[in-house]
Amino acid sequence: MEGESDSMTQLSMTYPAAVVARRSGLRRARKSGETLRARYLALLERYPDGLTDQDAALLLGPQMLSTTVGARRGELMASRPGLIEAAGRVAQPNTVSRTVWKIAR
Repeated sequence: MEGESDSMTQLSMTYPAAVVARRSGLRRARKSGETLRARYLALLERYPDGLTDQDAALLLGPQMLSTTVGARRGELMASRPGLIEAAGRVAQPNTVSRTVWKIAR
């Protein structure tokens, strides 16, 4: 049709830069998530009595958030049921107690 842009008439598989960046970012996030899950699992192996998400976040790096650790733990628990279990709770001063997570033996 007259007046249509070239991108509308071509049948190539070109994507806008935003889509390419998003897909690339998703691949990187998937890979870093796998790496973080592996690091978290290795950390739990080193601490057989377990760790809270907050403790694990501190040990994994200064910029790590406990919510990120909790998300990776949840992914591991969903993909491998019975691998990680709650090992009790730890009281915190002036706040809610936290769950301790450990590898099920």
